[in-house]
Amino acid sequence: MPINDKFMHFLAFFLLTLTFYWILEGPRKRVVNLTIIVCLLIMGVGSEFVQGLLPYRAFDAFDILANLIGGGLALLLNQWYHKRMLERKRHARGRYTAVADTDAGAEPGDLESGTVEFEGEELRDLETEPSASANGASSAAASNSK
Repeated sequence: MPINDKFMHFLAFFLLTLTFYWILEGPRKRVVNLTIIVCLLIMGVGSEFVQGLLPYRAFDAFDILANLIGGGLALLLNQWYHKRMLERKRHARGRYTAVADTDAGAEPGDLESGTVEFEGEELRDLETEPSASANGASSAAASNSK
């Protein structure tokens, strides 16, 4: 029974990316970027262009597609598992995770994006708009210390 060549490309790059991601150490963003560059771009796309230059091999765009789909799915699986693993470690240590309370009307990404909703006030960007209450509190504290 012949095995489909595209399935083999998919499987090879799925396993390659799955393994490569966990070999690297460092911040997760750097690991993801390096995995994309090495596994998907250099090996997944670059190897097909090199094959096109060889007289006994042929370039096939569908091989590139199978490589990218296999590697991309493995990368998504790695990221999901890595995030889940980190959340479980934080929970086991009893640390508070910075997740917005969606019952109070905040969106889950509000804390990560730097926007916070105060009671009765609308959302504002904490990086670009200084808080009037924070300025008033600091000036009141400064006057009390004199």
